[in-house]
Amino acid sequence: MTYEQFKKKYNGKWVDYDGACGCQCWDLGQKYFTECLGVPASVLGGCGLVSNMLYPPKRKLLDKYFYETTSPKAGDVAIWEYGHIAIYDKKNYYFSQNPNACKVIKITAGGVHFFRRRGSEPVPQVRSVIYRVGNGHWYATVKDGARAGNGLTRIDRIQMKTVGGEKYWLTAHIKGGTWLPEVKKWDDTADGYAGIYGKSIDGVAMKSEKGILKYRVKCKKYGWLPWVTGYNIKDSKNGYAGMLGYEITALEVKYV
Repeated sequence: MTYEQFKKKYNGKWVDYDGACGCQCWDLGQKYFTECLGVPASVLGGCGLVSNMLYPPKRKLLDKYFYETTSPKAGDVAIWEYGHIAIYDKKNYYFSQNPNACKVIKITAGGVHFFRRRGSEPVPQVRSVIYRVGNGHWYATVKDGARAGNGLTRIDRIQMKTVGGEKYWLTAHIKGGTWLPEVKKWDDTADGYAGIYGKSIDGVAMKSEKGILKYRVKCKKYGWLPWVTGYNIKDSKNGYAGMLGYEITALEVKYV
C-alpha cells in the first residue's frame, strides 16, 4: 500500500488500533507502520508518550527500520518532541489524528523529526546536525546553523548529535571551573549532555567522526564570536567556541 492509498482509505475516519484510550495519534501511526510500511507493531508499541521514540531504548528499535532525514517527502513519518506522530504530506501539512479525525492538517509547531523507511531508497550521505541548549529547562531543538537559545539568558547544558548516527564528541567549560568530560550521546542522564544544571557555560568544543563541524557562540558581553572548526581546549582561537569568563547565551552549529 502506498501513502496515497493509505490516506484515501482512512481520510475522514477515526482510527483506534488497540481499542484503548480512544482514537489517538498513536493509533494512526501504528496503522501506518503495520499496514503501509510493513513495520512490526512492536516498534511503536509500548512507547508511552510518542516522543519517547526519539530516545533510548525505543530509538534503537526505530533506527532499525528508519533513518532520520532533514528533507522530508510525502509518506515520511513525523514525530514531535512534545509527543505527537503524523505522516508528512507537504510543507507544514500532515495526515494526522487527534483532536480531529484522520485528515491532512497544518501543523507548524517546532521540534519535529522526520523518518524514512529503510530500503525505500538509498540513505543520503548529506551530513546534518541537530542540537539544543538548556537553562533550567531545555530550549527547542534546532538544526543546521539555526540559533539554539534566546541569546539573552545564560545556558547551562548542551546536547548535540549528528543525523544518521555518525560519532561525535562534545565538551563544555563551566564558568569559574574547568572543562567537563566528553559526552558522546544524547539522553537525560549526566552522560547525555555537556554541562551542569544551574552552572553557566563559557566554552564549548565539538567534533564529528567524519566531516568538519563549524560552530560559534554568543556571549553576554561581546555578542556573537567568530566561527571555529577545531577541537582543542588549549587553542582559544580555533579549538573551542567562547571566551572563558563570559557566559554563553546561544549556540549555532553546522557542517562545513
